[in-house]
Amino acid sequence: MLGIKLTWPDKLLWPEAEVTRLGLARYCADHSDKILPYLKDRPLNFLRCPDGREGPHFFQKHRNAGMPAEIATVDIEEKSGGVQPCIVLQSVQGLIASTQVGAMELHVWGARADKIERPERVVLDLDPDVSLEFSDMREAALDLRDVLLAGGLTSFPLLMGGKGVHIGIPTVRRYASSDIKSFARGFAEAMSRADPERYLSQASRAKREGRIRIDWLRNERRSTALAPCTARARTGGEARHTS
Repeated sequence: MLGIKLTWPDKLLWPEAEVTRLGLARYCADHSDKILPYLKDRPLNFLRCPDGREGPHFFQKHRNAGMPAEIATVDIEEKSGGVQPCIVLQSVQGLIASTQVGAMELHVWGARADKIERPERVVLDLDPDVSLEFSDMREAALDLRDVLLAGGLTSFPLLMGGKGVHIGIPTVRRYASSDIKSFARGFAEAMSRADPERYLSQASRAKREGRIRIDWLRNERRSTALAPCTARARTGGEARHTS
């Protein structure tokens, strides 16, 4: 498709919806004009599912030799030192190539490659206790929107496939990652103090019963994205990371 060879085009990625690799590639091609503006010039973390949604999967942020050439890279200095080629998708061909390697989720960083230390969004991840319904999440998202709006900040929600919701707050690219993280933490803690029966800012699952955790750690340098930086594999283990 568009010069990209798809092996096993009939492989089922979402069996319950009967979506194949070819079907996903066609979707990406048909909607690339809407998808690429949100991906272009941004480092990405692929969630790769070689055997489809039901199989094991892992995160990958560095390009390796087995990837199609259409999956581009940008050199990013790691926090631990050294420069690594991080994945970027700059064309419809690259987007289709991502389906070939089984990338079923494309997790964007919150900053573009030219100013990787200057994010352009704050992310608040609303992570509910299992007892809560989506209606509770919708009300919480509206609650946070109103609080942020009262402070002069516009926000927008992003659904995460389950009951979770990410709240994105656009910002100008002059604040350091550490500043963005500090703001997110302070906001989460303030909401927890204001309504402790509804919100908490701590990671403890034992304390989450009936409440919504406002996860501010999504604003770490490598995961300032409108998507989680870790996921539990559907086979029962943790999704692993690889370069």
